[in-house]
Amino acid sequence: MRATGNQPTSSLSARCWSLLSSMYSTYHPSPVNNVTLTHWHEQACPWEETRHSGYFNGFHKAEDALEYASHRACSSGTDKPHLAKLILFGHHIYIVGDSLMRQFAQSLMCRLRRWLQVVDDRVMWVHQNNAWGMCHVFPGRHLRHCQMYHGCVVFEGDVRICYIRVDDPFPLWISTNRFWKMVARHIRDNGGLSGGHTTVIGAHGMHGQSTNARWQQAAQLFPRAFTSSLNLSADAASPRRLFSGYSNITLVFKEMEASHFPTASGLYDGRANRSNWFCKSINDSDPLPPLRALELKVGLPIMKQLGWHMLSTFDDDYEGAANLHATHAKMPGRKINPIDCTHWMLPGVPDIWASKLLRFIAINQRRAAQAES
Repeated sequence: MRATGNQPTSSLSARCWSLLSSMYSTYHPSPVNNVTLTHWHEQACPWEETRHSGYFNGFHKAEDALEYASHRACSSGTDKPHLAKLILFGHHIYIVGDSLMRQFAQSLMCRLRRWLQVVDDRVMWVHQNNAWGMCHVFPGRHLRHCQMYHGCVVFEGDVRICYIRVDDPFPLWISTNRFWKMVARHIRDNGGLSGGHTTVIGAHGMHGQSTNARWQQAAQLFPRAFTSSLNLSADAASPRRLFSGYSNITLVFKEMEASHFPTASGLYDGRANRSNWFCKSINDSDPLPPLRALELKVGLPIMKQLGWHMLSTFDDDYEGAANLHATHAKMPGRKINPIDCTHWMLPGVPDIWASKLLRFIAINQRRAAQAES
């Protein structure tokens, strides 16, 4: 199956549609055999997971997801290879978080490979075959396309994209030396802080609750945990000046994405009966999920005070995207096919997040150049 949906008519959307359809494999292996799987593998992005691939699984909304993203996932400059190289050369990006942040990292990696040569691929893959979906193991591929656990990809121009897996709620992990030491190890193993620019991106995640008290704790403990773990000198009592001497470090907070679990909080609940889940329709009049409301009231003001930049993602996730999730492929011997109402299919919504990040980096670099001139 190839992408056969209506190609967008505007020049920017059409160019973006072409880019996204070339980033991923738009071939559906049917019937599934060695020939069709090999064909899919040859076209697929190296970091594309079969369990979330709209075209691999033949999801009926795959083309809708591609078209949805093509109207939102490109902006002037960030979809042009020569400008992307100017923006990103020497840039190290560390994406920290749970499986939704992993999809963000995968989209960014898949986009960059269209423009930049891969120098080194250090991604670790693991097998997954459970109620959350199954991956297809390709002979001789060492679990590639199963579950991307963590790791870094190095592109030409010393561009490095790393995914660091952390499932804890964001206010908890940014407050703890243990987590920042792990991030520091990844940074140290990938060239350190000298030379190019370093961007660290975090998000709340879907695996735990946050409270007002936990956000307040983050405000108190983050500066010292961060600076001591990365061996930076800063006045922990003055978080507003935390990065004044470190212009090559940028911290980005990716705002909470809309989730569509039919649970009281709207978040992941391992005790829920997954076999009966469904993806709820989302309306503008619906109340905000409790953790999103807390993030708006308490979390975002604290993060801005601590010097983090905001990457807004909620609006694009919330409006019109509820039916663009990855419905898991059926498992052998199972009569019930669980519905995944949190992970997105690719191509799709994560490509919008990646575009916003590239645009953010471009704007920041432009401002920095203007300040120096």
